Amino acid sequence: RDRARAFAGRLAAAHPVGAAWPGWLRPDTVVCRCEETTYGALLRAADGEAAGSARAVKLGTRAGLGPCQARVCGPTVAGLLRGRADGGDPHHRPVAQPIRLGELANPPVEDPEEKESAR
Repeated sequence: RDRARAFAGRLAAAHPVGAAWPGWLRPDTVVCRCEETTYGALLRAADGEAAGSARAVKLGTRAGLGPCQARVCGPTVAGLLRGRADGGDPHHRPVAQPIRLGELANPPVEDPEEKESAR
């Protein structure tokens, strides 16, 4: 794995893809092979009702939701949505923490000192 990653790094450094690569794409170019999402479908979704959210575009087109879970097409989809939707940034979920049902059922205990200072 380390050798393969080192080779991929050397290959990318020797033959970088230029910034104009989206200009090479046609509407029928497949962007996500797992879900067979085309460049045209991605652009239509980004310009449509879901235009404000890269997450909504991905859900609407299924780009990045196939078996590879965006390991192959994720950077491409994010790059194509940058500037169109919310920048193609990943959706960040709030941190969740388990809580016991008893803690939810009991009302919060008020601190008498806080109550006094609020007056």
